[in-house]
Order: sequence, then structure tokens, then C-alpha cells
Amino acid sequence: MTIQAVANHLGVGWDMIKDIQARYLQHCFDKPKLCNLKRIAIDETYLGGRSGYLTIVMDLDSGAVVEVAQGKDAQALVPFWKRLKHSRAKIEAVATDMGLAYIKAVRENLPKATLVFDHFHIIKLYNEKLADLRR
Repeated sequence: MTIQAVANHLGVGWDMIKDIQARYLQHCFDKPKLCNLKRIAIDETYLGGRSGYLTIVMDLDSGAVVEVAQGKDAQALVPFWKRLKHSRAKIEAVATDMGLAYIKAVRENLPKATLVFDHFHIIKLYNEKLADLRR
């Protein structure tokens, strides 16, 4: 049903239905609270073309995505670090790939957190080094 159809059915204006919808969507998709985070993962994904890369931060305990940022460098995470600092979350561990930008950013912003490299990237690096030795 369209917004106009709902407005006509209820006998109210289109703008009122649109405002209700906007408030509902804001409630459903508002940035998640960070205060209970303990373990997070940081990774990037390539969207292709002009879109480039997105950096994604995920709560490893719940599986929820807590941040999506444009780019794949340390700058992409600056807004997340600010939100995290204000939340006073006690991050214990951060899983990430072995990119120096992420390692440095984690060490600067979460010096007490344990840094963990994800299994996929460790095996990938191992296979690359093994292939180099065989050549």
C-alpha cells in the first residue's frame, strides 16, 4: 500500500503518514548502542566501481553490525572511535586483518584490547609465503 493510499484510508494528510514512517524507520535503524560491546571485528569489503570500499565493525558476541563507514583506511573509523569513547564500552578483543592501518588504529584507540588476526587472513598469508618459497 502506498503512503497516499494509507493517508486516504485513515483520512489524514500524506505528510503525517510520511512523518510516522520516518520516525519508525529511525527507531528501527538507529545506530546501535556501543556500551555493551566486548569483542569486535573490523574488516573491509569492496563494493566495486565508484563506491569503493566500506569498513564494517561487527559485535562478535551478537553478530550485529555496529558501524559501516566509507573507505578502508584508519580515517574511516574516526567517527566510530569517537562514539566508542563516549559509550565507555570495555572492549576486550578486536579481530581484524593484518592491515597496518587497522592495527595502528586499534592500538591507538584501544591499547588494552587484545588484537586478534582472523583465521582467513593468517591462512592466506601462510599460503602466499609458502608459494614464494616454492618458486
